[in-house]
Amino acid sequence: MNVYKGFMNLIDGKKIYVEFYNNFFPNSILLIHGGPGESCISFSYVAFLLSSKINVFMMDQRGVMRSEEENRAEMLTIDQLIDDFEDVRKQLNLTKWNILGHSFGGYLALRYIIRYPDSIESAIYENPCFDIRNSLLQILDRYIYYYKGNGLIERECCMRELRTTSDIVKQLDGILAMPEIDRKRIFKSEAITNECRKFYDARLISDVAINRCLEHYDTIKHDSTLYCDYWDLLEKSSCQSLLLQGELDPMLPECDKNRWLGNANNEAVLIANTGHYIHSDAPSIFINSVIDYVGKEKL
Repeated sequence: MNVYKGFMNLIDGKKIYVEFYNNFFPNSILLIHGGPGESCISFSYVAFLLSSKINVFMMDQRGVMRSEEENRAEMLTIDQLIDDFEDVRKQLNLTKWNILGHSFGGYLALRYIIRYPDSIESAIYENPCFDIRNSLLQILDRYIYYYKGNGLIERECCMRELRTTSDIVKQLDGILAMPEIDRKRIFKSEAITNECRKFYDARLISDVAINRCLEHYDTIKHDSTLYCDYWDLLEKSSCQSLLLQGELDPMLPECDKNRWLGNANNEAVLIANTGHYIHSDAPSIFINSVIDYVGKEKL
């Protein structure tokens, strides 16, 4: 197995942390982590397993975790992140590749398809947000339901107040400010499992690295394009796409899912008893779904 874990220079000289499992199979896939600013660490286990049938590429996005600090953070945009994906594809000499985006990474994936449609073979969305505003409202509704059911009146009122604003930054910050244990109960999932921990170097997860994630988040959340509506372009997209949706996940409203399925190129699979991180909750189902969709046999 040809494995590379280290750094890669982008076209502007910025260093990003990358992991490549390149065995020169016919099919390749880019795994796009969520956040903004999470890191590709949670993919570590499934990336290794996928690599027995398909070439796997993933990275900590610009300025995130193990990647070099973004010194000009105010210049960081979603389009820049997408340009970085395309830069990596070109440096790898891949004519096209498949992409998989998890959560906010799914949003980045759809923006990548819109920006560089000729670079994508197919797309897989794992519990994505197709419309940032709609997804945030649904997540807030889940928090409200949870807090009301548990008699946490102050937190419930806070979520209700956030629901009345159209300010995405306030909503994101408000959700992030809630206790981590509440987030786990709402999203019904753990990002990093014991299996996952065997495939990354925990020494690289320093306080400095985590702070880079927060700085990335604090910049991307202000990108004005988060308020844009991409539905017309999504509905006309010719990219063959698969939605992997966890039964317990709060991210994707049913109305958005149905609208996305209005495109004949799109299909969806609902995976029972899984939350936000399907690749952590049900790795075997996740792997087989990916392999099947990109045209290879099951593991």
